Amino acid sequence: MKLNEIVKLYLVKNGATVKFFAQYIRREYSVVLRWLRGESGYKMNDEDMQRIHSFLRGEAFRTVDEILKNELD
Repeated sequence: MKLNEIVKLYLVKNGATVKFFAQYIRREYSVVLRWLRGESGYKMNDEDMQRIHSFLRGEAFRTVDEILKNELD
């Protein structure tokens, strides 16, 4: 399975949008959308790949405890 397919599946299973993902990896929405579709000519550079792997490790999401702690501080 290719990385773009894994990301699509991850987004669906976690209810995250492509827009959220694009913002997290700091790429234009249209570029990310084309990359996710597997269109030729749309590749991610090394920095993008690091951010994609960070996203897949769940680092983009915060637990309820983390959110509440930040709100109460």
